[in-house]
Amino acid sequence: MRNPTPHSVLYDWHMRAIRGEKVRYTHAPECGWFVTRYIPRGAPIPASIYMEQPTDPETGELIGDEVFRAEILGAPMDAEEAWLRLAKRPICRLYYLELVGRLM
Repeated sequence: MRNPTPHSVLYDWHMRAIRGEKVRYTHAPECGWFVTRYIPRGAPIPASIYMEQPTDPETGELIGDEVFRAEILGAPMDAEEAWLRLAKRPICRLYYLELVGRLM
């Protein structure tokens, strides 16, 4: 049986980063909520990186590979490319949801 990676593990890097801990930046994406801007001093744009985890609804078992996904302003983007742009700008989920609400 293949279990999905727990969210506490997937979002550990993000939680430590927004608490102000020194976190290691690698080329591999990490799950979390971020902010970016399309132009310098422009409006903050919400972004997220998450793990897609296809699971069986009855057993909770993985039925496919876990894959990193990313969205900037709701538009899909390559997770590795997004990570390089977003890694140094993590935000809390509440602020992310506030930004999404403002833009909808």
